[in-house]
Amino acid sequence: MIRQVHARQEMAEAAPAHELFATLEPRTLFSTAADFAGVGLAWQRTGSNAPTFTPYLIEGTVAPNDSATGSFWRAGTTGRVSDGGLYFNSIRRLNDGRYERPGASGVLRDSFEETNGSQFLTRDGYPVGWWFGDYGSNRGQEAEYLIQRHAEGVNPETKLDGSWRFSMLAINGSNGETSNISGTLSIDSEIDRITWTGNVGTVPRTRSDIDSISTRGLIVTDQGEYFYLSADANTLVFADMRTSDNLVYIGIAIRTPAEIRTENLHGNYLLAWTLGGNVSSNGSVQYLQRALTLEPDGDYKIYDLDEYDDGKRNVLERGFWRIDSGNLVLERRGTSTAFYYRFRIGTGGDTLIGLSILSGTSLTAIGGVASRDTSNLPPPPAPVISIPSTDALGRPVVFTSRTDQAWYVADIVAKSGGPTPTGELKVWIDPKNSRPYAAATSASGLVLYSELSNGQWTYRLLANDLTNGPALTRSLTYLITPSGQVNLFGLNDQGQVIRYWQNGNTNSSGAYLYSASNLSANQLEPRSLPTPAYTGGLEAYTTPWGGLNVAGIDTTGRIWTVWWAPGQTRWFVSNLSAIAKTAPLSGDITAFVSPWNGINIVGVNSLGQLVSTWWSPGSGGTWKRANFTSSTLGPTVSNATLSGFYISPTQGLNVAALDATTGDVILYWWNVSRTGLGWTYTNLTSATNATGAGRIADSLLGLEGSDGSVNVFGRNAGASTLRYSVSGSITGSWQIQNLSSIATVE
Repeated sequence: MIRQVHARQEMAEAAPAHELFATLEPRTLFSTAADFAGVGLAWQRTGSNAPTFTPYLIEGTVAPNDSATGSFWRAGTTGRVSDGGLYFNSIRRLNDGRYERPGASGVLRDSFEETNGSQFLTRDGYPVGWWFGDYGSNRGQEAEYLIQRHAEGVNPETKLDGSWRFSMLAINGSNGETSNISGTLSIDSEIDRITWTGNVGTVPRTRSDIDSISTRGLIVTDQGEYFYLSADANTLVFADMRTSDNLVYIGIAIRTPAEIRTENLHGNYLLAWTLGGNVSSNGSVQYLQRALTLEPDGDYKIYDLDEYDDGKRNVLERGFWRIDSGNLVLERRGTSTAFYYRFRIGTGGDTLIGLSILSGTSLTAIGGVASRDTSNLPPPPAPVISIPSTDALGRPVVFTSRTDQAWYVADIVAKSGGPTPTGELKVWIDPKNSRPYAAATSASGLVLYSELSNGQWTYRLLANDLTNGPALTRSLTYLITPSGQVNLFGLNDQGQVIRYWQNGNTNSSGAYLYSASNLSANQLEPRSLPTPAYTGGLEAYTTPWGGLNVAGIDTTGRIWTVWWAPGQTRWFVSNLSAIAKTAPLSGDITAFVSPWNGINIVGVNSLGQLVSTWWSPGSGGTWKRANFTSSTLGPTVSNATLSGFYISPTQGLNVAALDATTGDVILYWWNVSRTGLGWTYTNLTSATNATGAGRIADSLLGLEGSDGSVNVFGRNAGASTLRYSVSGSITGSWQIQNLSSIATVE
């Protein structure tokens, strides 16, 4: 079995420096810390001697202020040898997908004549990137493949095992020959083995024996190889750091996407060729930087990247592009003999790696990485539904259905580089910009995750936006007022009620800013009002007139609300159980409001019956109670998970629960068609014919989609996220989907 290595390297990343870049503005994004890793190869020629080669590794961290710290290793006789810290101390991100390393010297401890780099941080929308440095006068060059590192919690069987497609640049230490090799590698963590197969070119070895796999996906082999897993788990960068066998190499490997359509590849890519003597123009290793454009009409163009950055559009070569057997093929125009480049396509089409070059009848491997410039990509289709869930490892994810009628899933911690939640994730679509957001408590504070316009995620610690932001550590809930203001409520460690709310301002990036208040300390205690001894979760809800309410039950099962209404300058506390004479409740509660001002707070009594404490203008302005289970002769339910929601097309009220005996999903419901008839219920497990893995077992969430669909989500016993849905009437034909199986990873 694999020996787990838990030593985490806290390192840094970087950005290139070149005088020609000075006129460009830095890319403005939320600043967050991110770990990264890179594999590189530097070469240097002295006089008429053959070049010397230096394979190297870097690991580091880019801090919130974009400073970079970390470690640097050179290849050694038996493996990597530490050579101190990074040779750069900050990065500068640019709007066109490139980045700088201001004032940096290189691996060869010399000043660059020219540098360039392609951004690589997943948090910024770039799954993989590269760095290029040229010392000029044929004295030397260096090139790196770079990724943002995966967070803790990698399961080798799901994230590493299986087949990967690779491109490498290899050096024969005995004669200095360099060559590109393309092929597949297969990882089997159960038997500690990596198997290499060459598709174009001959692989240096056919087998590597795994020595260790860290919880972040770093593989170290007995052959002196190091493999780093990317944040989205779709890329590996690797290097052979042992020189005693006269063989070293660096490379990159990608997963095979399920499907790639031509429209997935439209746009601009930043391309770094890493060419061995088998294909370079001068017969020795050569690094080149290019801009590649794949146009919707099927044309491609390649430019010198430096000239392209300066606004020049002098085409170096052009031709036609197509997808063939999952590979991108570029057919050069204007040649007397056949000339084709082939690239392997990474997940989503954002990454390309070199496969081969065909010139006439000569086929050779070609090395390189092309990373899409996502800074100007169109936004993803608008979200219809966004919900929180967890993956098979318990990591928080967001599932989103979009207007293209497809489902997507995002590991928001990995994609944003943010802290891991310590509490339940809350997800909503902000009506002001139609983008998904998520919030959770964490060891670092209340964290807000935001989807950017290009589909990537970032995060902010909300307390850091304020001079003295109060801690919110548990029982997080949220509401969105009729005017579109998002409010977050929860408790601190002392049980005090905390509120964060959008204050109407934005920062320089257009992000909504928040204010905060300790409602218990600032509103209730000065007037000798008790803060309820809330236990379990809270439910926030807003009224059609803009009232703010936080409901929960105390240790004796009584419902309490902390509330405010427009026109009031103070917050209030009410014991609704005492007012409505509701018997004690336990477990989860849920709350929802109808447009006709009806308020329902629903929980489970000691008999397992579903009980509503409700208010409406038609009730004479008094709180009342109703027992849905007894009035419908329905099943008793579990108090562990409830979800209430309103459906606008049918003016329907709904509460989803689990049958206390069978575990079936029961939907108690009423709509205008049942005026005078009262509430009823539907067994959704039966309505969907759900069996086995199709049965929702916990974590219920009911909601109406902006497409008019009625939905109940939950997880099965195997932790897959399921959706029960119907369009139109609740009495219609319910469908079931396993979102964990069908969702595209973003």
